[in-house]
Amino acid sequence: SDLWRNGLVIFNHAPLAQAAREFNRYNDTKLVIADPAVAAIRIDGAFKTGNIVGFSRLMRDAYGLKVEEKGSQIKISQK
Repeated sequence: SDLWRNGLVIFNHAPLAQAAREFNRYNDTKLVIADPAVAAIRIDGAFKTGNIVGFSRLMRDAYGLKVEEKGSQIKISQK
């Protein structure tokens, strides 16, 4: 798919680990997934490649995960 050229990544029941890898390809700020249970959470939707902060906040709000922004990393873990 060429949708990434338009600045979108689309996930169809993709594990959060895969979503993080995709975002990390496009951003200097890196998503860090803290544990396998969080990495396995399945994600659906279309997201702007540059909106890594918005994506991580969605993980917090929609999935009840803990999100810690530290410098050039955003760590996602279970609460």
